[in-house]
Amino acid sequence: MHTLLDLRWMIPGYTGGIEILARALLNTLIRVDASREYTVLLPSVTRYDFNVEGRVNFNLQLCDGPGYYLAKLGLVLRKALLRRASQKDEIWIQARRTSADIAISPSGIINPDLYPLKNLLILPDLQHEYFPEFFTPQELENRSKYYTASVRQADHIITISEFTRRTVIERMRIPPEGVTVAHLGVDPLFMETIPQPEQILKKYNLETSSYFFFPANTWPHKNHRLVLQALQRLREKHNLRPLLVCTGTPKEAHADLMALSQHLGLQDQFHFVGYCSQEDLPALYHEAAALIFPSFFEGFGMPVVEAMCCDCPVICSNTTSLPEVGGDAVLFIDPKDPDMLAGAMYQVLTDSALRQDLIQRGRQQARKFSWLNFTVEVLRSLKRLEHGEIGR
Repeated sequence: MHTLLDLRWMIPGYTGGIEILARALLNTLIRVDASREYTVLLPSVTRYDFNVEGRVNFNLQLCDGPGYYLAKLGLVLRKALLRRASQKDEIWIQARRTSADIAISPSGIINPDLYPLKNLLILPDLQHEYFPEFFTPQELENRSKYYTASVRQADHIITISEFTRRTVIERMRIPPEGVTVAHLGVDPLFMETIPQPEQILKKYNLETSSYFFFPANTWPHKNHRLVLQALQRLREKHNLRPLLVCTGTPKEAHADLMALSQHLGLQDQFHFVGYCSQEDLPALYHEAAALIFPSFFEGFGMPVVEAMCCDCPVICSNTTSLPEVGGDAVLFIDPKDPDMLAGAMYQVLTDSALRQDLIQRGRQQARKFSWLNFTVEVLRSLKRLEHGEIGR
């Protein structure tokens, strides 16, 4: 069957982990599936990001640019002629006729123009169900509307954690057989030997490895405030002044965080470097004292696995999907307790035996996650949809 992969939303750097998921899924499909026919809709800014040379079963179509707008004009004229002739309209996706049978939507939202097809929805999370206060009224209305509509429209749903699966079943009242779990993986570059990490440290003006690493856009739910409060506790109680290195795109909480760092006198310890290329991340993980990940909410928590692959101890929240991902390989903290976080940070800095134990456990835990396993689960669900074993 002909499968359509909808990546029209994928502007680099704006959607965090969802973009990583979508890119990994497409790259793995290109590598492992030479038989199924795929049409991939994506924005022109990503047109050279995927190598389909020799893969005649993959057709990349741009959803913007002159060709799209000419096709859209042709669609308007065609629809007018069809209405005049009282003929049945055809299925059109992004102003182009499609022969696709099944659509995959990795963003958690099914575009309404895909409704005529069978739909496989990959649902990262339903954060608004737990923390509506982290969204503006308009964002909350949009998420409630589009996520709910997509869940109802989907013929089958893949969630990225058992936590999210339970959420869909309990809060959306979807039958358990309608939802499958497929844990995310990690890019192979996080498992490779890191050559000359000191060059990466120099690139980001880091002269010491005595830093904690926090890779996350500054959304409120990522909980950067707690880390700043914990740094204050470390300074006051233990006279320790480790650096906090943060990567990511500035978001809604960014201005408040910068103000808080000034208020607490931590501006020399809070090093926000902004968007960081994927290629630099392994070295930043490897050289850190630990990953700090005190998020209030995660559908999966990819940085936890990335850190474990890079021999970086992990301190993270004991909430949502993170216990499922971290297993027995991390130090868990209450994301509302800065003293608990400060205590965990102190342990990692001062107890070398604990740090080595966390590294060893992390290596074992990280082996449970791979993009190949994730993609195989997607392909299995596609096959079951084709054969009518699942679906509405």
